[in-house]
Amino acid sequence: MRTLSLADLPAILALQAECYAADYLEPEAAFAAKLQGSPETCWGVSTQATAEVGGALQAYLIGLPVHSWHGPALHASTWSPPAQPRALYLHDLALHPSTRGQGVGQALVAHAEAWARARGLAALCLMAVQGSTGYWARQGFTSLHALLAEGALPELGVLPGLAWGQASQGAHMARDEVVASYGPGACLMAKALVPTQPA
Repeated sequence: MRTLSLADLPAILALQAECYAADYLEPEAAFAAKLQGSPETCWGVSTQATAEVGGALQAYLIGLPVHSWHGPALHASTWSPPAQPRALYLHDLALHPSTRGQGVGQALVAHAEAWARARGLAALCLMAVQGSTGYWARQGFTSLHALLAEGALPELGVLPGLAWGQASQGAHMARDEVVASYGPGACLMAKALVPTQPA
């Protein structure tokens, strides 16, 4: 496992095309913004034992430190990390068909979780697409709405003493717009890591 760089873009785009339907294929500029914004949270698994750039990329995970419980809209060509992230958003996990069933995806997610825990982040979050909610549920993720409702994570913008249902409309609208960009069936999911206090 290694961190990714701009030199990996051709391999990332090729692997993305093997794993996702056409509507989910993001342009090079979208990946470049994420690799430049947070290279330390973009990881890949290569066939080369030396794990050098240029080896056949077999899997990747693009993680983005975020302040809210979601990442950028699909196809967004700009992104920059916040000064004080609260979560690690798993924007994109792709596995070459030959690696599936070998625990490669689980290893990448576990690595991301360890990175987030070491920095005291409150959660991992992601957008489940293409019917992948079951896969993510097996790794400990659940609907973000459920976590917010039960108080496992605070709603952004909630003032002390206010119930979840009284959260600011702006936070809900921003999140809904991001979810909508991923199309029908997309599900925003999260996994709480450490206790956190409302903002």
